[in-house]
Amino acid sequence: MKGGESRASEALEQLLEKIPIIEIKDITSEAASSQWQPDMVARLLVDGRPHVIVCEYKSNAQPRYARPALLELRDYVQRTPLATPVFMAPYTSSAVRQLCEEKGVGYLDLEGNARIAFGGVFIERIAA
Repeated sequence: MKGGESRASEALEQLLEKIPIIEIKDITSEAASSQWQPDMVARLLVDGRPHVIVCEYKSNAQPRYARPALLELRDYVQRTPLATPVFMAPYTSSAVRQLCEEKGVGYLDLEGNARIAFGGVFIERIAA
């Protein structure tokens, strides 16, 4: 994992481990391939049931870079049962956070802003 992705993975782990009904099985980086793959995948047990969070990390979260990533995430999870898409970046502006909500994609940034919802779990935190 690259530096930013590594920090994003740590931020995701720190966020999820605070939720009592979530057990983190693993968080892995996906290998590069000719087809689009998410940057990382978190495999979880949520109240004993399996769930997957697929994440795309962008070092620049301007809307013009975020929009295609959100669409790729959304398309990917349509083919993956029990998966939740999450966009990650060093910082997400209010415009990008709104775009994530409109596209049905969660977000987490390294400043502490987060909104992730799945299977009875709802996490929302606004830090800046």
